[in-house]
Amino acid sequence: MQISANLNTVNTTILAPVVRLLKVGIFIAILAVGCTESNVPSPAVVDYDPAPELELQFNPHDATTLDSFFGDLFEARKFNGVALFAKNGVTHSLVHGFRNFKTKDSLRLDDQFQLASLSKPFTAFSILKLIDEGRLRIDDKVSDHLVCTPYSDVTIGQLLNHTSGIGYYAYVTDNLWGMPEDPMANSDLLTMMECDEIPLYFEPGRGFDYCNTNYTLLANIIEAVTDTSFKDYMEWTIFPALEMANSEIIDPFSKDANAYDVKGHYPSGDVKLPSYLDGVVGDKGMYSTIADLYAFYKTIKSQNPISDSLWAEATSPKAKTGASAFYGYGWRIKPLPEANDTLIYHNGWWRGFRTYFWMSSKEDKMCVILTNSIRGGYLPQQEIWLQF
Repeated sequence: MQISANLNTVNTTILAPVVRLLKVGIFIAILAVGCTESNVPSPAVVDYDPAPELELQFNPHDATTLDSFFGDLFEARKFNGVALFAKNGVTHSLVHGFRNFKTKDSLRLDDQFQLASLSKPFTAFSILKLIDEGRLRIDDKVSDHLVCTPYSDVTIGQLLNHTSGIGYYAYVTDNLWGMPEDPMANSDLLTMMECDEIPLYFEPGRGFDYCNTNYTLLANIIEAVTDTSFKDYMEWTIFPALEMANSEIIDPFSKDANAYDVKGHYPSGDVKLPSYLDGVVGDKGMYSTIADLYAFYKTIKSQNPISDSLWAEATSPKAKTGASAFYGYGWRIKPLPEANDTLIYHNGWWRGFRTYFWMSSKEDKMCVILTNSIRGGYLPQQEIWLQF
């Protein structure tokens, strides 16, 4: 855990937990009362390694088209990251740009990126696995597992598809936490919920409202049911089952965002500093690579650790999010008439990272794009999807 600079010369191994306990104690006491720019460097073309040699090769025309498209985006400073495209069992990978715009350390294909909200499908997957094992039910109430929360009528299914009506925690934490140099944990956030500091916006099940709070509660439920920390459950149980050897959940008390090679950036090119909210996970906080995300895709296609019926439920519309867009259990769903297909996907955005995972519901086709700059806005999903 990090503490203020003036304590660095003291024995932090001994004092750090004490300081945090004192600060959190003050925080809980306060709640109890309430309950009663720098320039972007010039672009430089970065060589990248091709996808591993396979018996079948990616369509050369598609590979050239994708290389040209992302190369142009990089030259225009609208793309800085890595990507993998897969179709019918073969892949094509590319990388352009820097881990850190200031040092100009080049990105690599095996770099870990903060997945931001692309973490949500993996939190949902963990819940679904527990449901498959009979340890949870989709219609369980939050209060069945987190007895101190005020959301007695909210179900696990409503958390998964964002129809709970619970408010977004970040709207209140800045005022309530008061310790911006110290990471907040899910347990701290749960204390705020116990004190009714995060209200319901509407009656559960009445409508859709995409909200990160839902997935922090799911992480808390996983901890309650497994008697294991969310980080350990993901890293010891879920990631091995999905053959994701280079994925982890951030623990900012021992390794903050600065410790990762790839930094998130402002549009100006300045590096985003760690946030006290990095320690709130389930809604974000997962670090992974394009290879691991492709391994996940291959696993769910060939030997999915959860049942076919439950996976079909997860990737089917459960809530309408727009004119022709839907949300399932941890996945967005959008018909693409131009491609005669339906896209199952999730994107993410947090602390200078933008991430994308898209897969077809009909074909053996997917792509994952991980970026560490938000300059240029979201990438054009349909335009990219139709190029391969």
